[in-house]
Order: sequence, then C-alpha cells, then structure tokens
Amino acid sequence: MQEPERKLSLNEMWEVAFHSLARLPMRNAYLMVKGAMEYPEKIQTLDNPVVRSVRYSYSETYLPMSELERICKERKRQLEDKLNQRFETRDSKPTRGDVPKPPDDLSFLG
Repeated sequence: MQEPERKLSLNEMWEVAFHSLARLPMRNAYLMVKGAMEYPEKIQTLDNPVVRSVRYSYSETYLPMSELERICKERKRQLEDKLNQRFETRDSKPTRGDVPKPPDDLSFLG
C-alpha cells in the first residue's frame, strides 16, 4: 500500500526553494517560463570573456583646476588671435564674389 503524497505548505515550499537556490554552484540558475514550463529547468550560464588589462600612463605632474582653466583660456585667446589675423588679411584684399561688409552705423534705417 502506497502512502499518500505529502503536500508542502507555502512556507515549506519557500524554504525548499531558498535552500535549492542557495546551494547552486556558480554560473548555474533555474529557468522557468510562465505558461510554457511546468517545472523550472536548471541551466548553466556562460563565463565572462577574458578582459584585457588596460594600462594607463601615469604622470607625476598634477595641475590644479585653476591652472587647467588658465591654459584653456590662453589657448582660446591664441586661436581667436590667429583667426582675427586671417580675416584681417582677407578683408584688406577684396576678391571677386565677396559680399560687402554692412555698415556699423544703422541709424539711416530710421
């Protein structure tokens, strides 16, 4: 004569589930698709790819933020000076097809 199958309470089912998940080896998991699988299936995940070590150059020189801002402003000023010089030389020699520069004083418009 067979014994009737013992049904677990909800608390007991959670305890069994917790212990089975806690004892899983690394890279293993249980997969269950709602509506497609009646029981969870144990799967094994892939290992992460080997990451190449990246070496960054280290510099002993440290510049505070104020110094970096000063360098950026100086570089910007140099670039603006070069652009202004280039435009001044172009404006001094009018070429065919250049659009005339509008007057600075627009009081004649009314």
